[in-house]
Amino acid sequence: MHYPGEKTMDVAIASFRLDEEKLLRILELPRPPGYLVRFYIVSDNLSLPFPGSLVKLSSERDDIVLLQNQKWMGFASSKNRSIGEGRGSWVLHFDDDVMVEKDILLQYAEAIQHKPGALGFIGLVNLPPTINAFTEAMIIAGPVYYFKKALYSSSSNWGVTANIMVNRAKTGAIRFSETFPKSGGGEDVDYFLRISAANNQGFDCLRQAMVTHEWWDNGKPGYYRMFRYG
Repeated sequence: MHYPGEKTMDVAIASFRLDEEKLLRILELPRPPGYLVRFYIVSDNLSLPFPGSLVKLSSERDDIVLLQNQKWMGFASSKNRSIGEGRGSWVLHFDDDVMVEKDILLQYAEAIQHKPGALGFIGLVNLPPTINAFTEAMIIAGPVYYFKKALYSSSSNWGVTANIMVNRAKTGAIRFSETFPKSGGGEDVDYFLRISAANNQGFDCLRQAMVTHEWWDNGKPGYYRMFRYG
């Protein structure tokens, strides 16, 4: 689909969990005035159908595209599919396990207005208060620092796909590398670093654009995720 003008956003989500509450909240976000916003959700879980509420909503609206992979493709391939389906000038990436603030699209639109030539914007990913020794260790060890990068920096060469917007014109043909593990780990760092290097430009941090990410597995100790991050 061809989008007229520059005020266009694609919201791209690759989902394995298909969390009804979180996805509905994204689909029902208030739109920035004058913007055409379209949502692309790619399901990478063959054993779990799209929730009926999402199917119903997509049948009633022409700005929601639900896509089902025919086999397990993995995070990178699914993200690439969500990017390729759209034509918006700006691509906003969310992970499927974040709870978005209601004004988040408005915050990104305001940032675009002030800096239309930006490479993109890194939003803030909040985490709940720590709930046990393991979550305390996650804070102390540092891996979750990157989720809150927007609090500590004005710009960065990369961010996490939980909450980040990219200028499509500056992305070109760059896509997530499918050489990384299908279950995820490093492909987002690689992707955004290559976009930054190609444009000799960093992403602006935007702490006003917020989501909340729950503790993985309700804070249950798990070390494989940290291994994948490494």
